[in-house]
Amino acid sequence: EFLDDLIDRFDPTWLNYGIEITEILSHDIDAWTEVVGFCAAVHDSLERRHPDLPMLVSATSKHPDSAQSAVVAARIQDLWPYFDVLGISTYPYVFFGLGAQGGDPTNLPADWLSQAVAMSGGRPIALAETGWIAEDLVVAEYDLDVAGTAQWQADFVGSLLSEAEALDAEFVTWYSVADFDSLWATALGESSLAAVWRDTGLYDGDLEARPALGVWDSWLQRDLR
Repeated sequence: EFLDDLIDRFDPTWLNYGIEITEILSHDIDAWTEVVGFCAAVHDSLERRHPDLPMLVSATSKHPDSAQSAVVAARIQDLWPYFDVLGISTYPYVFFGLGAQGGDPTNLPADWLSQAVAMSGGRPIALAETGWIAEDLVVAEYDLDVAGTAQWQADFVGSLLSEAEALDAEFVTWYSVADFDSLWATALGESSLAAVWRDTGLYDGDLEARPALGVWDSWLQRDLR
């Protein structure tokens, strides 16, 4: 009923009903059978009432050579009957284990995004959420010390959109439009976890445009049909 209400209100082009659903594989793999049952029930119920609405689940993307990626690639097949598009949630600067090199996108492996094609079982993919730091990321709690610059962020946006076009992705969603420094320092209580995404905006904390915004806007102006 909750999702039906959202669909009625917003008339979406796509619906992601299982956001980052593969994270359970890293935290409680024994619960995966329940996840599959959940997806079967939700997908089949929604499909009967909204047969023309493409449905997604999203998978978190790790380094393609990692054990985590191998597990996701093997187990996501259980969900193939229950999505029309595979969403990808990817923040490689922090979750690819690149260490101090994480802020320079030229260090990404060639198949950093294309690995998703095999996981999708022949279905289209979409960038359900992504981002890249434009400032240094230092979080002592997670032993993170990753260099970041506005130019590296712009380079990533160009690479991301070029790769998404090559893979015929359905869409690309940039997670944080603007840095949320003020929110982080107040309502979020300077959360270590939130700091991972705090400085990924296409606008900085003062709402000044970064170079990455120009790259993003240039792609928006293209005819990609």
